[in-house]
Amino acid sequence: MIDKEANAQKRRVLHHFNKWRSILRLQGWNIVHVWHREPRPPDEGQPSDWGAIADVKALWPYRQARINWFLPTVADVTDGELEEHVAHELVHILVNETREEGADWLKHEERVVTEIAWAFVALERSKHNASTRKESPKER
Repeated sequence: MIDKEANAQKRRVLHHFNKWRSILRLQGWNIVHVWHREPRPPDEGQPSDWGAIADVKALWPYRQARINWFLPTVADVTDGELEEHVAHELVHILVNETREEGADWLKHEERVVTEIAWAFVALERSKHNASTRKESPKER
Protein backbone atom coordinates (compact mmCIF):
# COMPACT_ATOMS: atom_id res chain seq x y z
CA MET A 1 0.00 0.00 0.00
CA ILE A 2 1.46 3.34 -1.05
CA ASP A 3 1.75 6.27 1.38
CA LYS A 4 -1.09 8.25 -0.19
CA GLU A 5 -3.56 5.36 0.15
CA ALA A 6 -2.35 4.46 3.67
CA ASN A 7 -2.80 8.08 4.79
CA ALA A 8 -6.31 8.18 3.30
CA GLN A 9 -7.27 5.05 5.27
CA LYS A 10 -5.75 6.46 8.47
CA ARG A 11 -7.86 9.62 8.05
CA ARG A 12 -11.00 7.49 7.62
CA VAL A 13 -10.25 5.57 10.82
CA LEU A 14 -9.39 8.69 12.83
CA HIS A 15 -12.56 10.47 11.70
CA HIS A 16 -14.70 7.73 13.26
CA PHE A 17 -12.30 7.20 16.17
CA ASN A 18 -12.56 10.82 17.32
CA LYS A 19 -16.35 10.69 17.22
CA TRP A 20 -16.70 7.39 19.11
CA ARG A 21 -13.93 8.08 21.60
CA SER A 22 -16.03 10.99 22.84
CA ILE A 23 -19.35 9.11 22.76
CA LEU A 24 -17.87 6.19 24.71
CA ARG A 25 -16.16 8.54 27.17
CA LEU A 26 -12.64 7.27 26.47
CA GLN A 27 -10.97 10.71 26.41
CA GLY A 28 -9.07 9.87 29.61
CA TRP A 29 -7.42 6.87 28.00
CA ASN A 30 -4.04 6.94 26.27
CA ILE A 31 -4.89 5.12 23.02
CA VAL A 32 -2.09 4.49 20.54
CA HIS A 33 -2.76 3.54 16.92
CA VAL A 34 -0.40 1.16 15.15
CA TRP A 35 -0.84 1.13 11.38
CA HIS A 36 -0.10 -2.06 9.41
CA ARG A 37 0.19 -2.07 5.62
CA GLU A 38 -0.32 -5.82 5.38
CA PRO A 39 -3.57 -7.67 6.18
CA ARG A 40 -3.76 -9.52 9.47
CA PRO A 41 -3.62 -13.27 8.99
CA PRO A 42 -6.90 -14.95 9.98
CA ASP A 43 -7.11 -16.66 13.34
CA GLU A 44 -6.92 -20.43 13.45
CA GLY A 45 -10.12 -21.99 12.15
CA GLN A 46 -11.22 -18.90 10.21
CA PRO A 47 -11.48 -18.78 6.41
CA SER A 48 -8.33 -17.51 4.68
CA ASP A 49 -10.09 -14.35 3.46
CA TRP A 50 -11.42 -13.45 6.91
CA GLY A 51 -8.72 -11.21 8.33
CA ALA A 52 -9.58 -8.79 11.10
CA ILE A 53 -9.71 -5.05 10.46
CA ALA A 54 -8.10 -4.37 13.85
CA ASP A 55 -7.22 -5.81 17.23
CA VAL A 56 -6.94 -4.20 20.64
CA LYS A 57 -4.65 -4.68 23.60
CA ALA A 58 -5.59 -2.79 26.76
CA LEU A 59 -4.04 -2.23 30.17
CA TRP A 60 -7.20 -1.15 31.96
CA PRO A 61 -5.63 -0.31 35.36
CA TYR A 62 -3.52 2.34 33.60
CA ARG A 63 -6.15 3.42 31.03
CA GLN A 64 -3.78 2.58 28.18
CA ALA A 65 -4.63 0.78 24.96
CA ARG A 66 -3.12 -0.01 21.60
CA ILE A 67 -5.17 -0.57 18.46
CA ASN A 68 -3.53 -2.36 15.55
CA TRP A 69 -5.21 -1.29 12.29
CA PHE A 70 -4.77 -3.42 9.17
CA LEU A 71 -5.08 -0.85 6.40
CA PRO A 72 -5.75 -3.17 3.42
CA THR A 73 -8.79 -4.51 5.26
CA VAL A 74 -9.85 -0.98 6.25
CA ALA A 75 -9.75 -0.07 2.56
CA ASP A 76 -12.17 -2.90 1.73
CA VAL A 77 -15.10 -1.62 3.83
CA THR A 78 -17.56 1.22 3.39
CA ASP A 79 -17.51 4.22 5.72
CA GLY A 80 -20.61 2.89 7.50
CA GLU A 81 -18.98 -0.48 8.06
CA LEU A 82 -15.77 1.19 9.20
CA GLU A 83 -17.67 3.25 11.77
CA GLU A 84 -19.17 0.03 13.18
CA HIS A 85 -15.71 -1.56 13.36
CA VAL A 86 -14.20 1.48 15.09
CA ALA A 87 -17.00 1.54 17.69
CA HIS A 88 -16.59 -2.23 18.15
CA GLU A 89 -12.84 -1.94 18.82
CA LEU A 90 -13.38 0.90 21.30
CA VAL A 91 -15.97 -1.13 23.21
CA HIS A 92 -13.28 -3.83 23.54
CA ILE A 93 -11.30 -1.24 25.51
CA LEU A 94 -14.27 -0.67 27.83
CA VAL A 95 -14.92 -4.34 28.51
CA ASN A 96 -11.28 -5.51 28.66
CA GLU A 97 -11.37 -5.32 32.43
CA THR A 98 -14.00 -8.06 32.57
CA ARG A 99 -11.33 -10.58 31.56
CA GLU A 100 -9.98 -10.40 35.09
CA GLU A 101 -10.33 -13.53 37.18
CA GLY A 102 -10.70 -13.83 40.92
CA ALA A 103 -13.16 -13.22 43.71
CA ASP A 104 -13.77 -9.57 42.80
CA TRP A 105 -14.83 -10.20 39.18
CA LEU A 106 -18.25 -8.67 39.87
CA LYS A 107 -16.62 -5.33 40.81
CA HIS A 108 -14.93 -5.26 37.42
CA GLU A 109 -18.14 -6.10 35.61
CA GLU A 110 -20.05 -3.41 37.53
CA ARG A 111 -17.52 -0.71 36.65
CA VAL A 112 -17.53 -1.67 32.97
CA VAL A 113 -21.33 -1.77 32.82
CA THR A 114 -21.41 1.68 34.46
CA GLU A 115 -19.04 3.07 31.82
CA ILE A 116 -21.15 1.64 28.98
CA ALA A 117 -24.37 2.91 30.54
CA TRP A 118 -22.91 6.40 30.92
CA ALA A 119 -21.85 6.33 27.26
CA PHE A 120 -25.34 5.44 26.10
CA VAL A 121 -26.94 8.03 28.36
CA ALA A 122 -24.55 10.70 27.07
CA LEU A 123 -25.39 9.71 23.49
CA GLU A 124 -29.12 9.87 24.12
CA ARG A 125 -28.83 13.22 25.87
CA SER A 126 -26.79 14.66 23.03
CA LYS A 127 -29.42 13.51 20.51
CA HIS A 128 -32.17 15.03 22.64
CA ASN A 129 -30.29 18.31 23.10
CA ALA A 130 -29.65 18.55 19.35
CA SER A 131 -33.32 18.01 18.51
CA THR A 132 -34.60 20.54 21.06
CA ARG A 133 -32.02 23.23 20.30
CA LYS A 134 -33.61 26.63 19.90
CA GLU A 135 -33.05 28.62 16.75
CA SER A 136 -30.48 31.35 16.99
CA PRO A 137 -31.55 34.86 15.90
CA LYS A 138 -29.50 34.39 12.71
CA GLU A 139 -31.56 31.30 11.74
CA ARG A 140 -34.91 33.11 11.88
